Amino acid sequence: MMAVPSPKRGSRAKTRSTPYVDVAVVGLGAIGAAHVDAALRAPSTRLAAVADVDAARAREIAAKAGCPAFDSLPSLLEGADVDLVVVATPDALHVEVVQQAAAAGMHVLLEKPLATTVEDGRTILAAVREAGVLFTVGHCLRFDPKYVELERRVSAGELGELATVYARRQNQVGAVDRLKGRVSSLLFLAVHDIDIINWYVKSRPVSVYCASAAKIMRGKGYAVDDVSFTTIRYENGAVGVVESGWLLPPNYPRTGHFELVATGSRGVARLDEFDEGLWVANETFKHIPLVDRLTPQLQHMAEAIIHGREPLVSGEDGYSAMEIALAAEVSAREGRVVELPLAPA
Repeated sequence: MMAVPSPKRGSRAKTRSTPYVDVAVVGLGAIGAAHVDAALRAPSTRLAAVADVDAARAREIAAKAGCPAFDSLPSLLEGADVDLVVVATPDALHVEVVQQAAAAGMHVLLEKPLATTVEDGRTILAAVREAGVLFTVGHCLRFDPKYVELERRVSAGELGELATVYARRQNQVGAVDRLKGRVSSLLFLAVHDIDIINWYVKSRPVSVYCASAAKIMRGKGYAVDDVSFTTIRYENGAVGVVESGWLLPPNYPRTGHFELVATGSRGVARLDEFDEGLWVANETFKHIPLVDRLTPQLQHMAEAIIHGREPLVSGEDGYSAMEIALAAEVSAREGRVVELPLAPA
């Protein structure tokens, strides 16, 4: 695990009675715009700048948010005083942007997935370690109260020895149309639940097997899966299963269907993000509605910077979730069990 760096810019009090962190958001697509909103809401952050290669888009967001706009990260770093860079660029650009931010001494919150190849993932981890900055990957489900509550109960032993965790994450078909087939459901959707299962099981993943269908998306001209079923075996004997895909029709009453079931030697828990909240063993708990996860995630990272402590989601956590998703892609393509760790291509 990366050692906690000495407190840097974000640890100083800046003309306010309490410390805060100056945040820049790089990449202003849908998720980047959501991070801008989070930076405006989080108590310990101040939005210092935004950047996007689409200069008009950057100016539009900046005008609404009341901050400077830039057309690249280098120009932003020259023109703004920043402590934390939120990287929400397309996945293939993660390496370059993280390297630039880390080399400039900026802490980094990187949107998932960490990267799209093992080599790029290792390059990112090396860059932030060498720079000695705090780094986290945006696995925002860890900041959803339902997932947090279930992790607490699993860790407390209320389900006994955890045997299986099944997660389903299905989006409407419009999601893949918006992405134009640039990423599989494994790296875009399943990686969320892979991280959560890793968090619950707390054991080393040793192998991955994935079966997927790709007929409908390929008919639309997208070289990605319709739906994938990924089985993860862990060193302690537990098994995780993740269903991911984007075949829900546009008139589906929700933007997606997300659920999780954890089964142990003493009980079972079921989590539904939208409708039923969290149910554990024989006790029903009050429904917790869908919540904003990005604001508490950003607030958590700001507090980590201010107090000089490790964030909840480490770079290694992000690497593990990415590695399992990449192994699932290989498994689905080659029809075999893939052992972990993955070797560079």
